[in-house]
Amino acid sequence: MNANLRLQLANRIHLMLMRELGQGIDVAALLRQPVYARDVLLVCEALEGTDGPALARQFRAGAPVEPGPAPWKVSTGLAPHGTLSRRRSSPPSAT
Repeated sequence: MNANLRLQLANRIHLMLMRELGQGIDVAALLRQPVYARDVLLVCEALEGTDGPALARQFRAGAPVEPGPAPWKVSTGLAPHGTLSRRRSSPPSAT
């Protein structure tokens, strides 16, 4: 399946979940992370009476998930060690 069709299906899944559940998905993660895709598609299949099951079948039928890097986490504004202030590289000298 070409990349444009995969992206179109992923966007349709996102919009359907927004409409039905009030919660969307990370479209890039759906396209690149197999475990995330599996979970999203299971939710779609469980939404009987919507277009979710059909979208999940279409996505599974022709859109193999291509593993890719995990998306960046949202920055908390904290330094790498979980502090807000800079740490000194050496203890202050006693005078």
